[in-house]
Amino acid sequence: MIILSIITATVQCLSQKIPNAGFEKWDGESSTFWDLIDWETTATSASSAVIATSSYAGRFGLKLNYGGYATTKFQCTSEPKSLKAYIKSKMQQNDTAQIHVSFYGGKTKVKTVKYLLHTSVADWTPIYVVFDAISPTIKLDSIQIELFAGKDLGSSFSLDELSFEYESSTQQIDVNDHFNIYPNPITSQVSLEIGNIPNNAKFLITNSQGKLVKEVHHVDHVMMIDRHDLKKGVYFISLICNNTILTTKKMIVVD
Repeated sequence: MIILSIITATVQCLSQKIPNAGFEKWDGESSTFWDLIDWETTATSASSAVIATSSYAGRFGLKLNYGGYATTKFQCTSEPKSLKAYIKSKMQQNDTAQIHVSFYGGKTKVKTVKYLLHTSVADWTPIYVVFDAISPTIKLDSIQIELFAGKDLGSSFSLDELSFEYESSTQQIDVNDHFNIYPNPITSQVSLEIGNIPNNAKFLITNSQGKLVKEVHHVDHVMMIDRHDLKKGVYFISLICNNTILTTKKMIVVD
C-alpha cells in the first residue's frame, strides 16, 4: 500500500501563466506572426508556418502549420507540478505534433518532458502534462517550452492558454489525510481511498504522453475504477480541485 498526502488547506496552490501564453498581444490585422512577444518561431514575413487562430475563448491562439516551430524560455523560482494547455489539431496519418518542456539549472538542461500527439482533436480540449519531481538538490532557474507541428502537408497544431501549476506548502501536511491506491500494478481494477475530499474534486487519468484518457467526476472516500480499455503502460492519476492538481500518483497497467 502506498500512502500519499492529500493537499488541503495547509497548501497554497499557485498558477503561473506562461508569458504571452494566451497570445493576446498579437496584432489581429495581420495573418502571419514573425514578431511574437516572448516567443521565437520559424516564421518570416513570407511564411505561414506560424499564424494566429481563434482561441477556445474567442481570442487569439497559436496555430502551427506543418513544419512550424515556436519556443519561449523564461525564469522560474521553483519546479511546477504540471502544464495545462488547450489544444486542437488536424494530424495526418503517422504524423506527430509535440510539446517539449525543458528544465534548466544555469546552462545545464536537467530534464525534458515530451507530450506527443498523433490524432486529430476537432475542438479546443484541455490537456494536463504531469511532471515527475526533480531532485531537491538541483536548483532550477529557467524553463523552456518548444512547440512542434507535424511534418506532413495538411497537419496543424493549435494551442492557447498555457499555464503551470505550482505547489507551496505553508504548514506541515497532516499524514492522516491520505490517498491510497492499490493494487499497483493493476490488471483489471484499481481501488482508491481518500482521507479528505475537497469540494468539487475530480480525478483525471493521463497517459505517459500527458493525454487525458479518463475523467472521474464523482469522488468518494473509497472507490473502484475499472481498467476498461486502458492499454498496458504507465498512467498518472491526478486529484483535481478548481482546475488545480492537488496530488498525482503513478499507476502501471499490465496484462
